[in-house]
Amino acid sequence: MDRLSLEPGHWYAVELLGEEFGSKIRSYSPVRGLPAYDFLAVPSILASATRRLEIEGEILAASPEVLVTLGDQPLKWFTQHCGSQSTLGLYGKTPETYGWLNDLEIAGSAMKLLPLVHPRQAGRLGSHSAMWSELHLHWAADVAPCLLGPAPTKRAHPTSGVVTYHGQRRG
Repeated sequence: MDRLSLEPGHWYAVELLGEEFGSKIRSYSPVRGLPAYDFLAVPSILASATRRLEIEGEILAASPEVLVTLGDQPLKWFTQHCGSQSTLGLYGKTPETYGWLNDLEIAGSAMKLLPLVHPRQAGRLGSHSAMWSELHLHWAADVAPCLLGPAPTKRAHPTSGVVTYHGQRRG
């Protein structure tokens, strides 16, 4: 959330998977590292109707202004049931369309949806897409710093020299 200049308490994180998948996913520390691998196999249904209601309740209780999803799975298994697109690619695959705010309503509560790539894609970890990684690098450098803040600015890309406008709020 540093890229968006959001302080602790101004954002909320929730897992798509519930306790039935294994609570050890929730218990790791970036300082101590990941626990030994002992996770269950990925289920064919990542979020049941019951889990979607739990997530809905958690989000409503947190009442965020912006809901950030990471990758396709939260879109497919949760927000699509609230009217969002079902995959990240449907929000755009260009520097002009990736990583912008979109309207979303969850159980009558209006908020913005910010669909982003999964950290594995952004960080080029293991199997990843160079396209999504490049889009996310552009977003982190040119869109995120202005997404929730000041008016658009005109600037030239440092390597190509192409002049673009950045920081427009969308949605």
